[in-house]
Amino acid sequence: IDLSINRYVLLLPAAVDSKPIIGEFLRSSTIYLDLLFDYKVSESLTSWSQVKEAYIKLDSLYAPMSRMVVRARRYIQEHFAEVDLNLSRIADAVEISKNHLSWEFSKETGQSLSSYIAQVRIEHAIPLLEQTALMTYEIAETVGFKNVETFARVFKKITGKTPRNFC
Repeated sequence: IDLSINRYVLLLPAAVDSKPIIGEFLRSSTIYLDLLFDYKVSESLTSWSQVKEAYIKLDSLYAPMSRMVVRARRYIQEHFAEVDLNLSRIADAVEISKNHLSWEFSKETGQSLSSYIAQVRIEHAIPLLEQTALMTYEIAETVGFKNVETFARVFKKITGKTPRNFC
C-alpha cells in the first residue's frame, strides 16, 4: 500500500464503523495528526487491517484525552532529558495555566505530571542500562536527573529494582 500514514489517519474515522460522522471526524483527525509524532511504527503497515488496528490502538490510548493533555505529553516526550523540565515550562508550551494543566493532566491520565515525567525518564533509561556501558550517573544525566541518588530512588520506585540490579 503506497499511501502515507497521514492519509490512513484521515481516512480511518469513516472506515472504522462505516458511518462518517463529520464532527467526530474533524475532532479525531486533528488529534490523531498530532499523535503521529508520539506513535512510532516499528514496521511498515502493509495491510488495511494493520492500519485499522493501529488506529484503534491510538484511539483507545488517546481518545479520552484533551488536546491540551496530548500536547503536554508530547512536549514531555520531546524534552524529558532537560533537567529544568517542570510544570511551568510545560504549561507555557501548552499555553495554559499551571494549575489548570496540573488538574486536567491528573484527571485525564490518573497520574501527576511529575510522576509522568519520571516514568518517561525511566523508560528512556532502561535501554541505556541494558544496551550501553554508560555509568549510572551518566545515564541519570542523559535522561534529565540532576543527581544519581534521585535517579536511583525514582528508578527503584518505578521498576522495583535499583539501576545496578536491573540488568
